[in-house]
Amino acid sequence: MLNQVIYTRCLPCRILTEGGRVRASDGFGVFAFSQEIIDTLSKTELDLLMSYLSVKNAASETSAVGRINSYEYVRITDSVYGIIFEYLRPQSHTIRKNGKSHRGGTFIKQCLLGELKHYPYEWFGADVWNAYLVPENDYYLDDNPSAETPSLPPVEAKPSGGYITLDDIRAFISDGRQEALKNAVWYVIHEFSLPEEERRPLIIRDETENVELWIAAIERAFSVEAAGKITFTTNRTQIQNYNTRYLYYYVKENGAISPVKNNAGNMSRRVYNLLVGMDINDGFAKMLRTVENGYFEMLDGESKTISVKSDSSINRSFYTDAVLFGDDINDFCGIVLPELGQNGISVDLPELYDAYRYLLDSDNKSRKKDYEKILRYLGELEQAGLNNSHAFSDYLVTYGLVLYAEVKRADSANHFRLLMMLYRIARTVGRENEVVSLYRDYLKGLLCDIEQNQESVIYNSQVLGEFPSEFSEAVLKQFFDEETVVSCARQLNQLKPAVSKAVLMIFERSLSADSISYNELLGQRTGFSMFCICILRMSADREMTRACLIRLQSEERFFYSLVVTVSGYLAKTENNGFEEWWEMVIEAVDGNLRYICSKLIKSGSASDELIEKVLANRIKYRGGCESELTYIFRDFLAERKDEKTGLIFFYTWIEVSGEGDLLRIIDTARNIGISVYAQINIFNAVDRIIAMDKKSRELTELYKWGVTLGRNSVSYSFSEFAREIKKSKYYDTTAHLCANMLHRNLEFRPDIASGESFRTACQEISAYQSGELHLYMMCVFAFLGQEELERYIKCYMMLTLELSGGSETASTMLALTEAAAYKFLVPSRAENYVRSVQKCVVGVSGEVFAKYRTRKTLKQIAKADFSDALKARLRKILE
Repeated sequence: MLNQVIYTRCLPCRILTEGGRVRASDGFGVFAFSQEIIDTLSKTELDLLMSYLSVKNAASETSAVGRINSYEYVRITDSVYGIIFEYLRPQSHTIRKNGKSHRGGTFIKQCLLGELKHYPYEWFGADVWNAYLVPENDYYLDDNPSAETPSLPPVEAKPSGGYITLDDIRAFISDGRQEALKNAVWYVIHEFSLPEEERRPLIIRDETENVELWIAAIERAFSVEAAGKITFTTNRTQIQNYNTRYLYYYVKENGAISPVKNNAGNMSRRVYNLLVGMDINDGFAKMLRTVENGYFEMLDGESKTISVKSDSSINRSFYTDAVLFGDDINDFCGIVLPELGQNGISVDLPELYDAYRYLLDSDNKSRKKDYEKILRYLGELEQAGLNNSHAFSDYLVTYGLVLYAEVKRADSANHFRLLMMLYRIARTVGRENEVVSLYRDYLKGLLCDIEQNQESVIYNSQVLGEFPSEFSEAVLKQFFDEETVVSCARQLNQLKPAVSKAVLMIFERSLSADSISYNELLGQRTGFSMFCICILRMSADREMTRACLIRLQSEERFFYSLVVTVSGYLAKTENNGFEEWWEMVIEAVDGNLRYICSKLIKSGSASDELIEKVLANRIKYRGGCESELTYIFRDFLAERKDEKTGLIFFYTWIEVSGEGDLLRIIDTARNIGISVYAQINIFNAVDRIIAMDKKSRELTELYKWGVTLGRNSVSYSFSEFAREIKKSKYYDTTAHLCANMLHRNLEFRPDIASGESFRTACQEISAYQSGELHLYMMCVFAFLGQEELERYIKCYMMLTLELSGGSETASTMLALTEAAAYKFLVPSRAENYVRSVQKCVVGVSGEVFAKYRTRKTLKQIAKADFSDALKARLRKILE
């Protein structure tokens, strides 16, 4: 509803600025008004209203142009505007009740105030203008000059009966006025881009009815709300080239207004009306020129020209279409701008119009779209206020989803900026699931063929983290079903670590979207396997895997189940993946191996063997066993152990350290608390590598350890044996020493024959040329099987022949033959064992002696101090 004010020559007058006080005097003033005006407008605002009402716009009936009725559209506040119809009355000859006659030059103004919801030009000729139809005498309450006039009722804010139609406007402008109108529209936009105090009016010099059409045409270039901000008057006289009195008013610092500028403090200038009509027949209009006065620009209706000098932006399609009044500009102003909530006049309007036309108008829909333009224009519509319109947003989502198929490749390369824009818009209309499904299907497609889409998978895993969390969660909710998990796991086998990391990142985000914790994932066999496979394929990249493990270590139960599962697979491979893996795990917890082992023990997911392998791996990786490792191993033994516990740990220590750390190895193995079974095996391992060619502390400690275990060290035994036998001068002493060696029941060790002590012993034995002593030496070991026995016998015979050399070769061959030919009593050896050894000697003799079958050797055999029967036996072997 709109409030009313009637201003004319009357009696009494109402003083608006004084609360509507009655002034019982004859003259121009407010005759009546709607009470709400007093209640809602301030004194300053009422002063401004009165400044509009009190100025007579039209020429007088005595002027050359005659009476002209006019309209004025004014702004009182940002939300209150007024449309004023001014009617110039002919002089009345009806005598008033008080007997007085009427004066000439009387006019009446009917003003409507409030929020006008239609184009202001639609009020031209509207039915609401009825105040001038009331006889002039009715505005003189001569019977009661002090009477308070009744409050005027509000009227509907919808005009009816206006006489200008859109067809009228089109016909008027099409008659050679397009260019002038285009510049006029440009000028209005330009002026609204300036501060109010810098704006200048546009004077429209033409016949009054044409001025109204010009104003209507300018308004139609904007939405109703925007046009409602363009103030105008259809006729004003007395405008001069250098006189601004009827164009501007001034505002003081306290908000008070003044029709003229004075020196009373800072004052800023304001235009009464941006568009100012002036009848072409007005004497002032005929003298008006747009000299560089800086006070106004002028549109000359007679020449259809305008003084405005626009810039290149006037070539935008907005200005071209605005003067054609086609469907696009009408829809833009009538539907699009209101839907966007664009209620003002802005330099952005041409750009918004381009956005609208590019995206939505029928001519452009079938054309191939440029990605960057789509993004820019859609962004401009969104920024302009797209969320204000459900219908418009809904339409854009529908069209955008269809259009997306054309530009999705470009959008993917640009971090899915368009997709995110569509998502934001879709959320305002409840259609975000359609955008989510679009990307979800795209991502599913990538994971169906990871090998062909490796870089895209990596890229999308990163982009998912940049999306709004609600979008990512919606995409990945229930994304990894059983089939997808199995498919991804199978595809990762030969792909680079970065791809596995990307798949894992997507998978982890899906777990979060489904509110599945890491511990809950342990109960999902397929999902947990998928996680492990991703980590396993990533493990080739140390830094990448280490970073992931650091991130996961806070989830202790899951972390240790994961590392144990992955290491179980790596332990089966032939490369050093297992060792590298555990070093990464240790680094992930800041190198705290004690902490890892304690957690592995408590987790229940690691076997004793695995924990021991982890410790052994540390020895191997560091190239030795640090003291801390032995403390950790001792703690581990305190928790649990079996008969074999310690073998892996000490075998690795021995392998890595060699002879350099044997004293520590012996001491630790004896005292740390492993089983006797494990000690015996470790004892044998040390025995195999210890130097036995010279007396050493290591040999002594090994011997002592052997005593506690009831075991004899082969190395120590042969070291002592070689030393003693070398000192022996008599056969019986040597035989006794050999008997003692037999009593030790030493286990055969393949490397023994290469030791210097063994060679020394063999050389000393060979010097006696005794088959009995040779048989003792060939029975000195306990063997695991017949093959091992044969290898030893052959090795011993070859070594003895090699050490004898020269003229002693024949005698050595006869002594070895003697060892197998006669029955000897071998101490600590069963008769059947001795026979098996002798049989083995016979079996290999031919092969061993073959290289010595020479004429010289046969002569030496004949001369040797052995029985003829033994010589014959040897010759038979050599045959």
